[in-house]
Amino acid sequence: MAQIMIVEDNQGTNKAICEYLKTAGHTLFPALDGEEALNIFRDNSIDLAVLDIMLPKMSGVTILHEIRKISNIPVVMLTAVDDEYTQSNSFDELADDYITKPFSMLILGKRITALLRRSENKSTVSTIRLGNVTVDFAGYTAHDENGKIDITPKELEILKVLIENKGLVLSRNQILDDVWGYDCDVIDRTIDATYATFGKNSAWIALLRLRALATNSRWRITMKTKLFYKIFAFTFGMMLLITVLAHVLIFMIAPSENVLITSTTVTNEDVLAFSEVDMPQLITQTILKSFPLSFACCMVISLVFSFLFSKGITGPILSISTSVHQMSKLDRTAEISVISTDEIGGLANDINSLYQSLLVTIRNLEEEKDKVQLVEKEKIDFLRTASHELKTPVTELNATLENMILKIGEYSDYESYLPRCKEITEQLAEMIKDILNASRLQMQMEDVPVTTFSLAECVSELCEPYRLIAETNGLRFQIEIIEDMSVRLPENQLKKALSNILSNAVNYTEAERHIKVKLEKSVLSIQNECVPLSPDELQHIFEPFYRPNRARDPANGGNGLGLYIVKTILDKQGLQYCFTSMKSKTGMEFVIYF
Repeated sequence: MAQIMIVEDNQGTNKAICEYLKTAGHTLFPALDGEEALNIFRDNSIDLAVLDIMLPKMSGVTILHEIRKISNIPVVMLTAVDDEYTQSNSFDELADDYITKPFSMLILGKRITALLRRSENKSTVSTIRLGNVTVDFAGYTAHDENGKIDITPKELEILKVLIENKGLVLSRNQILDDVWGYDCDVIDRTIDATYATFGKNSAWIALLRLRALATNSRWRITMKTKLFYKIFAFTFGMMLLITVLAHVLIFMIAPSENVLITSTTVTNEDVLAFSEVDMPQLITQTILKSFPLSFACCMVISLVFSFLFSKGITGPILSISTSVHQMSKLDRTAEISVISTDEIGGLANDINSLYQSLLVTIRNLEEEKDKVQLVEKEKIDFLRTASHELKTPVTELNATLENMILKIGEYSDYESYLPRCKEITEQLAEMIKDILNASRLQMQMEDVPVTTFSLAECVSELCEPYRLIAETNGLRFQIEIIEDMSVRLPENQLKKALSNILSNAVNYTEAERHIKVKLEKSVLSIQNECVPLSPDELQHIFEPFYRPNRARDPANGGNGLGLYIVKTILDKQGLQYCFTSMKSKTGMEFVIYF
């Protein structure tokens, strides 16, 4: 029979699983936290491990990661966490199966038996060469002549299953069972999609992306230069047309003017001589001779003017186009730098103003979205954690009752375990009540009436019952009110928060130690001498259902909702607070600033 390690922080559930599996002849190694589990695994030859995820000191996924560094034994994740991300992460870390609480002891045993049988029968494949590709199944990597191949662990797992069953016909369901596990929420077509990725070539993908980028760049360049050519061609054509028309008109009109030019010459004999010039013919000849030079000069002037005009017109427009393209990508540094007082300059300023307004709107929307997401995340986390906390005693109750029904070992003694079942039921009822109260508190925060009251009277009234409890338990309780103040807050909500803080102080203070409540000016401090919390514990102390490792038993450490409720109330009222270790003495101090 096999040596199996059971890692479960709930002692009742751990014991029930061990007792059940002992009937099959297995040797069991129970562990209540992550560090103990790793020590057991290193010191013993473990054939199979059953891991909870929410464990003290080290999570089950971290333990799985450490195990996979040195061993390939079957690992079953047995947990109340049932979200898709955690399941996916567990299988990415190469878990063999995933079972959610509460579970059937019979089915757990069957799955463990199947995993052990498969582990014994299948041939081990470590490294294999396929053509120019070398696959290392131990390190979950693959290489070819170009280096490492981008391939997922699941694809390698499927390849390994196919190689180990060479010559056999495997159905999709068989592959699903071998790679994803029996109860994983994966459809059979996932096999088709994963198998299809074997034929992908990343080089082709990169080439296609490069071609798409080049095509996009050419399109943008064409769009930018098209306007310049249009304006240049239009301007040059208009100036060339004007030049041709001017020359034609001059050629047609000028010769039709009959101008008589006479000149008088006086000779030595005092004889007058007259001469007359044929002006139309002279003008025609002059125009014909000067036309090529004149037309060439006009062409050059038209070209230069058209270029300068087109550049001057399209320059600001192309600058606007480039900046707007950057704006379309939401580049926060994008700005149109067109400096002019005409309509184009006005358009540039309007676009800049519009873009800045858009950025401000987007920033505000992102902040609101983050706030909404944070609130929703807190609600989801609260519900998920509440579900986990409820599943833990339900799982213990279910396992205990199932072992009692099957008369496994000492569980056949009903008189011993029926009172334990009643205790678990009462614990469940109390937890449900606390969870409902916490949920109700979140919903009622908006409609709580606000009143003005004396803080000193409120503190004195709250401290009196806790002082009596402290004195009964051998604790010294001191109240010091130096200066009173009036506050305008929801009195009942504040009393609830202060009551939770005082309750923690009384519960966690050791005998013969001090509890001190002090009100001075606008600061209320509650000190209690105890073992200080570590920095890591302080980071999580306000999370719902969180309990330090020393107080994970609900019977000793509460349900972990007390300080979560305190945080919810104080945050909603906008009060500053801190929870730190005392400097002068060994203990903790909760300070609220009003």
